[in-house]
Amino acid sequence: MEKGDIQGKGHKEGLLSEEIKEVRDIVMTLLKTKKALRMYLPNNPIYVNALTELFWRFKSFFKTNENLVLRIKQNEILYEDSTVYSNPEKDDNLALFFFKDGLRELTFKNGLREDELLEFIRILNLDFEKDILDDDLVTLLWEKDFENISYVVDEEFLTDENIDVDAITEQMKNRTAVQGDLGRAYEDAQFEGVPVQVTAGEVYSLSDEDLRGLKRYFERDAGENRTSKVIDVIFEILSQEKEFEGFSGVVSSLERAIEFFIKEGDFRNALALLEKINDLSRKSDVLSEKARGRLKIAVVNVGREGNIKEIGNILDKEDTVVDENAATAFLKLFDKISITPLCHLLSELKNIRGRRVVIEALVALGKADIKAISKHLDNPRWYFVRNIIHILGRIGDRTALEPLGKILIHEDIRVRREAVKSLGMIGGQQARDLLIKALNDNDSTVRTSSARALSAMKDASAIEAILLEVNKKDFFQRSPSEKKEFFHILGETGGSTVEEILIKILRKKSLFQKSRNDEMRALAAFALGIVKSKDAIPFLEKASESKNRTLKLTSEEAVRKIRT
Repeated sequence: MEKGDIQGKGHKEGLLSEEIKEVRDIVMTLLKTKKALRMYLPNNPIYVNALTELFWRFKSFFKTNENLVLRIKQNEILYEDSTVYSNPEKDDNLALFFFKDGLRELTFKNGLREDELLEFIRILNLDFEKDILDDDLVTLLWEKDFENISYVVDEEFLTDENIDVDAITEQMKNRTAVQGDLGRAYEDAQFEGVPVQVTAGEVYSLSDEDLRGLKRYFERDAGENRTSKVIDVIFEILSQEKEFEGFSGVVSSLERAIEFFIKEGDFRNALALLEKINDLSRKSDVLSEKARGRLKIAVVNVGREGNIKEIGNILDKEDTVVDENAATAFLKLFDKISITPLCHLLSELKNIRGRRVVIEALVALGKADIKAISKHLDNPRWYFVRNIIHILGRIGDRTALEPLGKILIHEDIRVRREAVKSLGMIGGQQARDLLIKALNDNDSTVRTSSARALSAMKDASAIEAILLEVNKKDFFQRSPSEKKEFFHILGETGGSTVEEILIKILRKKSLFQKSRNDEMRALAAFALGIVKSKDAIPFLEKASESKNRTLKLTSEEAVRKIRT
């Protein structure tokens, strides 16, 4: 077993918990990423892939954990009480590297950003290679003041531990990045099952000027559809490329091209490229699993937070012409991991055009991860929460019913009203029960919205709930507009049961509270006109003889509608 390998401590791999194995993978990937960033330029695929892999391993861990706390010993790194790294040698020893400068505990917090992770690794490499160690690792970390990375230091470590710091420092100063070291470091590196290979030289990457030249070429004669031709040629080359190094280099340039098109606000060309990448990633008869995995990584990279922020800048510019359809289709191709940064973007966008594009994209992407959408319902901005509710309603997944039910007590009327609309779109027994509860809301517009959503379900229990509502004693006290809306809903709902109840209300006479009773009869006549119930004509004609002008006119109008 080579130095730096993750080792067990007293247990076989098969007996280790999934969480311990996940942390071991993170530490192993940290080692490989540290070496990749030291040995390659930022535009190299190995550099990009290593950093991407490490970041997403942390993201995966934080789905079920708030913090990753590593305890540092001289030759070991522990998570909980299990050893996740062990190396008895002084050379290339990550545990000793931390320990020599007094670090005894290192914590990575949920919310860790990719830029923080990159700076953290750069600090490790700076401390690892510099000729004169004026500042130790702790000082370098302290100067950065990371938001999501913290540490515990033993201030007395130099006197408490018997470590030959000078010897270790000398080894670090003399260490160089030779090709042989590189091969050993990366011969078993992987990103989600895709091995990362070592290249003899740098992979060519397109500069902004190259991309601008291509764009000018694309636009020179729109009739020739040059963009499509060039894209087709590139992907034909890609499908024929046998060497993974060359293949990965071309994919990296495609990622760079998409980023360029995003900055230019050219979503049509960005979409064309991403569609091709997606299509090619599915062709198992053309590409190896390894090559298809690299294309899937490209999709994840295109949808990272930095690109999404840039898209937001473009969408929010009032004076910029944007192809909304292309922008929407482009975002819909992102990986589900982009849901959270897209939600953050939606909360910040000021332009209705931009919000419309992002909402449509989230409706498509959110189907794969309802929880990622629902967690934003506790945001303090009512307008953002209303948009999230709308998205959940459009998705129509019943796993959203529980969080939507909690929103029914939200302080903002507009949010509650949107919630009942979405419950109606989702449907089902649980949604029906929540909507019936919403009939008791203290706002009339929420009550009527709930009644309308219930009527659309065409469910006997839902209709019964509306009928019970209009028969409540306090229904008389509600505003004329709300009462009329409820009867309008009943009229649109129709059905033999509704007709029977409406005719019963129309025929009801009362010596007491006659004006209120006549008002209810007029409302019933109004609803029967919408139902177009021929069975109600005799009763409507009788009611049209009433001395109450409203009841008389409403009954006459209902008869006219039914006979038309």
